[in-house]
Amino acid sequence: SLFYPLAGRLTADASAINCTDEGAPFFIARANCSLAAFLGSPNRVELVPHFIPNHAVEPNEMVTGLVPLILQVSVFDCGGVAIGCQVLHKVLDGTSRTHFFKTWAAVAAGRGSDVVPPDFTAAISLFPPVDHGPEQPPVQVLRPIEGGGCMAKAFGFSPAAITALQAKGRSETVPQPTRVESVSGFIWKHLMAAAVIPGSS
Repeated sequence: SLFYPLAGRLTADASAINCTDEGAPFFIARANCSLAAFLGSPNRVELVPHFIPNHAVEPNEMVTGLVPLILQVSVFDCGGVAIGCQVLHKVLDGTSRTHFFKTWAAVAAGRGSDVVPPDFTAAISLFPPVDHGPEQPPVQVLRPIEGGGCMAKAFGFSPAAITALQAKGRSETVPQPTRVESVSGFIWKHLMAAAVIPGSS
């Protein structure tokens, strides 16, 4: 398999992956509404956890054989789908996750011959393992959120608004910003502006 570490299990201290080829847990769920109805629902933020498979794995598996990746495909009445994943960031960062999903999409579309296999040795050559000695405590992978300071909100951008952001974001260095780059840049700009406001958190 191309991404064989994702089919393994983490060691007890979560410092390494045993490539056991046990597979990644994969679930298919059905949503009793259309995708458009879900996206238009004022309660969609509260419904999002139903599309993320963090509830679908046995608790003892999460403790004794921590899985690096769990996937759930939710099928809507209209035929649309939502793909949710629970992945450990120490195993897949944003770039690696993008590569994984692009590869999955290419294979599903019958374009497996176009896939560039991932290179799991490149990072080791740039960032060799460091021996911290036995006194170093193991890294805690799952840390509960304390204080109830989490908040989730959804913001919608119309196609016209995204086009306007793309036009505004053009520069000599980035003459054709993508939709993702334009929206991400807009959000980041305003997050940074809010961060310097006295009393903001």
